[in-house]
Amino acid sequence: FSSVVHLLYTGDLPDRPTARLIDAVMVAAIDHGAGAPSVLAARTAISGGATLQAGAAAGLLALGEFHGAAVESSMLAIGSVVDAAARGEDTVDGAAFRLVATSRGQGRRVPGFGHRQHRDRDPRLDRLFAVAREAGTAGGHLAAAEAVEAALTRSVGRPVPINVDGAMAAVLGEAGFPSDLGNAVFIASRLAGILAH
Repeated sequence: FSSVVHLLYTGDLPDRPTARLIDAVMVAAIDHGAGAPSVLAARTAISGGATLQAGAAAGLLALGEFHGAAVESSMLAIGSVVDAAARGEDTVDGAAFRLVATSRGQGRRVPGFGHRQHRDRDPRLDRLFAVAREAGTAGGHLAAAEAVEAALTRSVGRPVPINVDGAMAAVLGEAGFPSDLGNAVFIASRLAGILAH
């Protein structure tokens, strides 16, 4: 299924390591329990007598900047750090620091970082990054995500971990996936979890 998702979104069948990576990304995003906003919306709609498809739609409509639909913006943020370092404008750490300082100075969150439940470390992160390394795609995006996490932690004074959106953003960026379809991968995956609830 994940290989076909890759084919539909990029026009190319992935090689075996990339297919495994896309599969891991989709599994990581498939569910996060009954308390996730999208699941609560779906369950509320169903409890009112809505059809299965209306409940699923209610769940998908609950996805937004702070729940499940930050993969694209996180890919752009992490990509800006990678690009700045690649152009020689700054080190990865320096570019990450500037991203954090600019975002915080404008009163904005850095998308893909921080989690209301996983305050120190999102348990999905280590496995996703390990699969990326096993696939031979670990490089600039993973390092940039880790540098942003470190810069946020220093700036805020407490851990601000990479969340699943940020992990997906880093991994999909490594795989060369188009950023404007990053949220689509999350949505395609999370729909299965919403339907299960």
